[in-house]
Amino acid sequence: MTFTPHLRPTTHSSTPWAKGDDKACFETDRVGQTTLRFEWWRDALWLIDSNDHVVLCDRRGLSRLGIHGFDVRGLSHYRATARRDDFTPGHSVHLHRDPQNPYDKNAIQVRAIGSHEPVGYVNKQKAATLAKMLDRGDNLNAICLRGAPPGAQPAKISILVATPELITHLLRNLATDANSVRLTK
Repeated sequence: MTFTPHLRPTTHSSTPWAKGDDKACFETDRVGQTTLRFEWWRDALWLIDSNDHVVLCDRRGLSRLGIHGFDVRGLSHYRATARRDDFTPGHSVHLHRDPQNPYDKNAIQVRAIGSHEPVGYVNKQKAATLAKMLDRGDNLNAICLRGAPPGAQPAKISILVATPELITHLLRNLATDANSVRLTK
């Protein structure tokens, strides 16, 4: 069965997605794992709740579940990197701490796997939380939800960060053929 959202997304407001019930966002199954899951829609990965409503990856409160989502900031300053590197939805990305950044001591660069150049940064609010986790050595993976393959210019890059186990759990309903999600280290 393929997910079809009830409403079309808008770039101006998250209101169309607010149709879901907050409780469904934070439901857990009988073993205590979140009932949220990933689904493909329009060449992007989306978080879906148990009522089949879209949950925005940067929604407040998801950090209680260990899910940290954000849109990459500063993308317009790194257009060449964004076009050259691989930010295909479903692919892993690298979070690189940048404590010497003159604007934010918690700065975290977002890079494609194998790249030494950033495509942008984690926003300051999320960076404060994620920097503590990275500095402690927490085992975190980052996956691209929205982006573009090499050679294409992404309008937006959205990232979700969680433990490897949680990302695997969120991917549980997706096919594992060559055209589906590919996580790389």
